[in-house]
Amino acid sequence: MFMVDSIFLFINILLLI
Repeated sequence: MFMVDSIFLFINILLLI
């Protein structure tokens, strides 16, 4: 479940930018 969290975080950062 770590990879899923990492991907979700990455998408969130991209959306912020």
